[in-house]
Amino acid sequence: MREARGLLALLLSAPCAVGFAAGFSTVDRTDMTVALHRYYDAEALPLPYLLFSSLLALLVAALLAKRSNRFWKGFAAALATISAVIGVSSFAYLLQVDDTHATAAAMLAHDPVRYQQIEAEHLADMLQGFSTVMATDIACAAIGAAMLAYGAITAKRFLKGVGVGLLLCGLLLVALENHHRYRALDYLDVVRAFRPQLPSLPSIDRGVRRPSQTI
Repeated sequence: MREARGLLALLLSAPCAVGFAAGFSTVDRTDMTVALHRYYDAEALPLPYLLFSSLLALLVAALLAKRSNRFWKGFAAALATISAVIGVSSFAYLLQVDDTHATAAAMLAHDPVRYQQIEAEHLADMLQGFSTVMATDIACAAIGAAMLAYGAITAKRFLKGVGVGLLLCGLLLVALENHHRYRALDYLDVVRAFRPQLPSLPSIDRGVRRPSQTI
């Protein structure tokens, strides 16, 4: 229950937590450290839940595939394919996100100028990746819609099921990736507003937990 509350808190507060740049022209090292930990904590915490959801969806797909109805067989095929992709990608990211977090934090502590340069480049690459992934998700939804329409016209239930599965999964993935994209944009704004030469001052409470605080 505590982890679930922490996940909800991170998802709701992460955009505000890293969005210092919208109200402040400069960011010191203290606030940059808070924003960094907030961003990567919000990146890592949902991954086990995504992995579990993918496994659960695969189980549901396996059960649906046993039904005699061709529509549900098609839906199961689409659901299993998308769930497998999400599960593999979530697991791969889970293996590397903690190392990325630790490397960024260490760089900020010991070489803030280099941190700003490297992290800005890293986020720019991520945002480009989000654009590519979202285009793929939109294409998946479009293919699903086309298969649904063709299946309806030709009365092919299996194609209709595949189409519905691809359409729903594609739209869900677009929404999910768009959420991550906006968090990355907010974090990039803070990185760009960071001034490594500023002294670390006691920070005004802006509704952000310090890294030492537990959720």
